Amino acid sequence: MKFNQSELLEIINLINQINQSFDFPSNSCLYSSSLLTAVINDHLPYEAKLIVGSLSINGALVFQHTPILPLLKNNIDLQLSWDGHAWIEIFDL
Repeated sequence: MKFNQSELLEIINLINQINQSFDFPSNSCLYSSSLLTAVINDHLPYEAKLIVGSLSINGALVFQHTPILPLLKNNIDLQLSWDGHAWIEIFDL
């Protein structure tokens, strides 16, 4: 499925509504992307997926995350900081 221009505008309008309704602080891609993923899935006929991980641009590492699951399995004390990145993917967009 490829998006046409009116479908793309529908998603962009939803993004603008969320950005106007919430004052997300810097470095809050995880929170804003999570909310946008849920709103798209609840209110539009598209399937959005939340993606988290490291981000490299032209081979340069911009954000690096440490996988949390091994820490949870080993009962290691968790440090509440994360230097990863979060974004949304919508099928064929």
